[in-house]
Amino acid sequence: MAYNDANLVLTGNQQDPGPFYWVYTTSDTVGTVEGGGYFSGAFGRLRLGDIIRAACSNGTEMLRVTDARTSGSLSINTIEAL
Repeated sequence: MAYNDANLVLTGNQQDPGPFYWVYTTSDTVGTVEGGGYFSGAFGRLRLGDIIRAACSNGTEMLRVTDARTSGSLSINTIEAL
């Protein structure tokens, strides 16, 4: 499947400064969600440093927006478990 903007919900911190916290639910796998360009459809919503809790069909992953280019593409990196 592809990214679905309706499944990206803002939670937690909603004020500047600091990252925004999002929950994203999908039937896609963690590997698909971590793939390059998956969240490009959220450009304009997601900002550098934002955190996404992605609930996928085969597990949950915490992701961080590490690059938000003006061209409309986003880079998302997995957050290492503490």
